[in-house]
This record gives sequence, C-alpha cells and structure tokens, in this order.
Amino acid sequence: MLQPRSHEHLYGRDHTPIVAQIVAQSAVITKLTRVLMLEAIGLAVNKAVKPYAFPSLDLLMALF
Repeated sequence: MLQPRSHEHLYGRDHTPIVAQIVAQSAVITKLTRVLMLEAIGLAVNKAVKPYAFPSLDLLMALF
C-alpha cells in the first residue's frame, strides 16, 4: 500500500512554519493598516467637522 508523501519528503524541507509566520505577520500588518486608516479618517473628519461643532465624533467612529 502506498504511503502519502509528506511535504517534507517532496520538497526536502517542511516550510510550513515559515509560511505560517508570513501569514501571521501579514494578518498583523493588515490589522495595523486598518487601524491607521480609521485613525486617519477620524482625524480628517474631526478637522473638517470641528468648526461646525459636530455632536459626537466617538459615535461616528463607532460606525467604522
């Protein structure tokens, strides 16, 4: 009966930990980018709306 070949057997070395690390790092980068974008949007909205005395920017930010 044939045994299924492992990734390590086919390619000489198992790269799964490296791939998992890259995926985890890209997920962190994506989250940080989203936070920074929301922060930038909040600052832009705050600067644009401040002269008009908008009631609550926290409420607006809660929508994002």
